[in-house]
Amino acid sequence: MQDVWIFEFPTTSNEREQVLKLLKEKVNELEIFLSFHFKSEGAVVEEVKALPDSMTIKGDSGTLILEYELIHFNACLDIHETNVEKLVIQFEIDRSKELLKVKGPERLERGMDEI
Repeated sequence: MQDVWIFEFPTTSNEREQVLKLLKEKVNELEIFLSFHFKSEGAVVEEVKALPDSMTIKGDSGTLILEYELIHFNACLDIHETNVEKLVIQFEIDRSKELLKVKGPERLERGMDEI
């Protein structure tokens, strides 16, 4: 399974800067988006930052590395760990519909349990 989020994206001549600006504006949504990926670990994501030098755009698609804090917290077990992690995301620009589609990493779905 792969999580996908779609943002309104009015196209301009400098799409690179526009993608970075949009991701900065939508940081709360990105934190939720990435937290879905780590939900099974009991972790949440905060402080998401796009690394501009990592961005590649070819035609209507591209990749970008996001840096974020992965936080494991459990008050009952006295756990509060914070690690800085990086993740490559993919994105597609739909110029005709003025949308930016951001794709997260592939997540393995849990199969059927044996009886």
